[in-house]
Amino acid sequence: MRWLVVLLLAGCASSSGSGNPASQPIAHQLDPRGVQLLDRPQRIDFGRTDHSAERAMTKILASDPVQRGACGGGAQFVAWGDGTVFVFQRGDFRGWARGEAVAGQRCTA
Repeated sequence: MRWLVVLLLAGCASSSGSGNPASQPIAHQLDPRGVQLLDRPQRIDFGRTDHSAERAMTKILASDPVQRGACGGGAQFVAWGDGTVFVFQRGDFRGWARGEAVAGQRCTA
């Protein structure tokens, strides 16, 4: 009988399969200093490392980047499907763009 209970409880566990704990995007606002989460005090500020900024935004958007590439002047960009683009220079988060809105460093050809 104990095994039946354990098996039934194990069947209730869910798995997203993506490794991303957030199944829905987290409310956020792009601002002149980076990204502010709206339901908590955490931020992604300019100057944060490229790896941590990309990983954090991927969690916030609940989706992986759709494009990466090079900008002029040695900068790099990462873009997500919602139109958010992060710009990195020498391994640091330096700017963002979404549609016509831009803050910090821009990605130029």
